[in-house]
Amino acid sequence: MDPVVYAEAAFRHPLKAEKGDRALIVYEADRYKMAEPFIGAAKTLGLETLLVRLPAPDQARLGIEEEIRETIKSFKPDTCVNVIRYRDTETSFRSELLATERLSVKTVGHSPGGTPDMFIDGGLALTDDNYFEMYSWMDNLVAQTKGADSVHITAPNGTDFTVGLRDSFFRPETMNLPTGQVSCVPPETGTLDGRIVCIHGGTGAMRLDAPVVLDAVKGSVNSIDCNDPELLEMVSTEFNRDLGARMTNEIGIGANRMAKVRMNPLDAEKNRGSISIGFGGPHNDSVAQLNLLIPRATAVITRNGVETTIVSPTH
Repeated sequence: MDPVVYAEAAFRHPLKAEKGDRALIVYEADRYKMAEPFIGAAKTLGLETLLVRLPAPDQARLGIEEEIRETIKSFKPDTCVNVIRYRDTETSFRSELLATERLSVKTVGHSPGGTPDMFIDGGLALTDDNYFEMYSWMDNLVAQTKGADSVHITAPNGTDFTVGLRDSFFRPETMNLPTGQVSCVPPETGTLDGRIVCIHGGTGAMRLDAPVVLDAVKGSVNSIDCNDPELLEMVSTEFNRDLGARMTNEIGIGANRMAKVRMNPLDAEKNRGSISIGFGGPHNDSVAQLNLLIPRATAVITRNGVETTIVSPTH
């Protein structure tokens, strides 16, 4: 199917755009192919569109330029799509861009590291019916987790941990493109316990060949291992930034049937049945932010002593 048709569906559903709305599309000079379907869809849907083309410098960006900030503010978009690269060192740039857009937008489609193949065989290849089915699945999952005391997560790779959910709740996440995740932000403090065997994607590429093994006790990671010394050093650096870096920030459950567990973490974390776990900020007192993926996971919640399987590879 034409990627423009899928981009139209994205505008209609997660972005909730209507004819006459103002749409801002921010893209980098080397990412036009990813932005092109959104540009075509905006035209087809009758959206008043502003294109902001960013340079893609070799060095890390620490914030957005004042000229771009003023351009966005004066346009006052109703919705926006960000087609930008993903770098660990550009967190502040992405945060500033989103903060500027949120001054006026109703919805955001944030795609850091998005690639054109997601419109062909990935999480953006969704029709209207696909979105309806996915949202129904997400709503059902949220209903199942309401009032849960804890969740026990296991996987064939050796993952086996629990985390408390008291005073926490799951909610649909629809800001990223591709979309499709139900998240608990944050889980109950001080309750993470067990072993987590996960895939690192923080550099913008999934390391499928080098799983990271974490052991947690009483809410905090106390040991880290990996068969790749360079990746071990990278992950350890993040966990050692401060005390909050070792505490879980988020549990996410993928809901998107088209998203794939492959090289791109933006797509992989939306894969239905995959579970992601985040550490550090912003919900803990930490400057670190690290997201890791557990594929083919099973999640069992406990509510008033009764166990219910909410996600499994065959569920």
